[in-house]
Amino acid sequence: MKKSLTFISLACFALVFCGCLAKSKPAIKQYSLYTDKCSQIPVKITNVSSLPVLQNRNIIITHGINIKTLKDARFFSFGEDMLERALLQYFGCKPSDKNSPKLSVELTELYATQKIAKVALKAKVGENEMYLSANSKIENNSSDAVVLGMNSALENLLLKLEEFIKKSQNEKL
Repeated sequence: MKKSLTFISLACFALVFCGCLAKSKPAIKQYSLYTDKCSQIPVKITNVSSLPVLQNRNIIITHGINIKTLKDARFFSFGEDMLERALLQYFGCKPSDKNSPKLSVELTELYATQKIAKVALKAKVGENEMYLSANSKIENNSSDAVVLGMNSALENLLLKLEEFIKKSQNEKL
């Protein structure tokens, strides 16, 4: 009798405990930055890096001096990896050769406020270096709108980077 009572108690405890473990967390949306635009400038991408604070998958939101991350969303990969894929897509439409400019970039900013998304990097082409940044308006505070704004800022930044490369090449001639 005592054994069966112990067995029933353990079985009830196991069911309750399994029920607690089975509770699911809310799903976290995964995002990636990308571009479907294409430059006609052949560029050899030599290095893509980021500041250590950006070597994670969090989507950073700032409110004045307060910094937080989105709880319901994160990037699919690190910022520098997404930037490298975007650069390869954007500058990969025309094959590079030995005369193509060599591009090195460091991602320095990737965040959003309540109203804008910002992406910035330090670019180097040959001996020329420049800090480039781009902003884009965010329509609302949803994670979809924040990432859409960041993507738009990235595409604006790629256009600025293309102009910097053209200018660097003209100075070289």
